[in-house]
Amino acid sequence: MLTRLTVKTVSALKLTISRTIYWTDSTIVLSWIRTSPHLLKTFVANRITEIQNASFVENWRHVPTKDNPADIASRGVYENTLEHCKLWWHGPSWLSQEETNWPITNYVKQNTLEMKEVQTCHALETTQDIFARFSTFTKLVRVVSYILRFKVNCLASKHQKTLGPLTTAELNRTLTMLIKLSQP
Repeated sequence: MLTRLTVKTVSALKLTISRTIYWTDSTIVLSWIRTSPHLLKTFVANRITEIQNASFVENWRHVPTKDNPADIASRGVYENTLEHCKLWWHGPSWLSQEETNWPITNYVKQNTLEMKEVQTCHALETTQDIFARFSTFTKLVRVVSYILRFKVNCLASKHQKTLGPLTTAELNRTLTMLIKLSQP
């Protein structure tokens, strides 16, 4: 990564640099750098966190493809052409001018492929008394016992499901739970 390279280079050369401008040819990366990492998928978020910790977001710029010397080599250029290529040897002409003459980047919106999907769940707590919903205590115990069995069966494998009438153990567990629930 460019931030790692910058830190190692500055350290190795023992230089004091007042400001570093980082260049990338990816507008998507620029968009990610300007995004809070917790909104991004883990792999991208880890790299963006490292970039944000090692550099200032406002020091990141976009280099257009036509002005990017690195793109020359990736296009398959001949040696004799490269020898006379000013962009390859000196970089874009605007880079040696005042910063006000540098290209201005319009940032793209986040690439949704790297954004985390956030799922929310809203739970409401009701204050309705479960004991008041049933005409008899026996009916309450049986209904709650079947609900608890359903929960256990949902988590159990196919061969471990409990079937048939309620057992004494199930009814006693429910009775104990309801007694505890009724106490403040």
